[in-house]
Amino acid sequence: LQDSAYSAQERNVGSVLAASTSKPKLVSEIPPKQNNNDTIGGRSHEELSSDVEALQTKVDFLTQKLERERELNTSLKSELVQLKDKLQDEVNKQESLTMTQNSRFEQTISAILEMLKAIHSCGSEASMEKVMQTA
Repeated sequence: LQDSAYSAQERNVGSVLAASTSKPKLVSEIPPKQNNNDTIGGRSHEELSSDVEALQTKVDFLTQKLERERELNTSLKSELVQLKDKLQDEVNKQESLTMTQNSRFEQTISAILEMLKAIHSCGSEASMEKVMQTA
C-alpha cells in the first residue's frame, strides 16, 4: 500500500515537473530584462516558485525513498550475517561428521589389515580360532 502511494506520488511529481519545467534556454534566447521586477530571466516569480515547489517535492520523495532503502539494506545485512552464521555452523557439523566417519573407516581398515596379517602369519591351514588369537 505504501509503495503504491509512493508510486502515485512519484507520478504526480513527474507530471508537475514536466508541466513546470521547459527546455533550458540559451543565454542568447533569454529576452532582455524588462523594466518590471516581476521576471527573472524571462520567467515570472510564480513560474519559479512552482519549479521550486516541484523540485522540493521531488527531493522530499527521494529522501524518503533513500531512507526506506537504507532501512531495507540494514535489515538485509543483518539477515545475511545470520544466514552466514547458520551456514558456518552447518559446515562445522558436516566437518565433524566427516571426521567421525573417516575415523571409523580407518579403524575398520586397520582391523581388516590386522586380520589379514594374522591369516598370513598363521598359514593356509589355520583355523579361524587361531587367526582370532593371533589378531
